Amino acid sequence: MSPAAPRNVSDLIAATLELELERDPRTLLLGEDVGYSGGTFGASRRLHRRFGAWRVRDTPISEMGFMGMAVGLAMSGYRPIVELMFVDFIGVCL
Repeated sequence: MSPAAPRNVSDLIAATLELELERDPRTLLLGEDVGYSGGTFGASRRLHRRFGAWRVRDTPISEMGFMGMAVGLAMSGYRPIVELMFVDFIGVCL
């Protein structure tokens, strides 16, 4: 059975994240509240339950820290996906 068609952008992002996590075991999702709560906008809902806390990782409120962690993971062969709550926080990561 194929998954239901996405109803909005958040559903489309959730479906894409799920496909990538299924496709490659080296893919990780990092961000604030992406785990158990499913993210600020629900884009990672159900992923924590399905893929576990190692691959869908809640991070502390430290954008510069978890962005740096993602760079290190990528240099080590992983495929991190980082969710920043709001684009305004990108400046502290540069």
